[in-house]
Amino acid sequence: ILVGSTFWNGLFDWIKSTMLHFGNISPEDLNLIHIVDDKEEVVEIIDAFYKGHILSPNF
Repeated sequence: ILVGSTFWNGLFDWIKSTMLHFGNISPEDLNLIHIVDDKEEVVEIIDAFYKGHILSPNF
């Protein structure tokens, strides 16, 4: 989660135009990056992630 679209959009554009173009990442990888502008969006993304995963001890 990257906060501040004004700051991060240039990097994301480069990732799409360069890394994706040259096959360094897959189109699905772009879904792992979230660029937001406020803390409420951060919380929504984190909540949605954990609602989709069952947590269990790793020992």
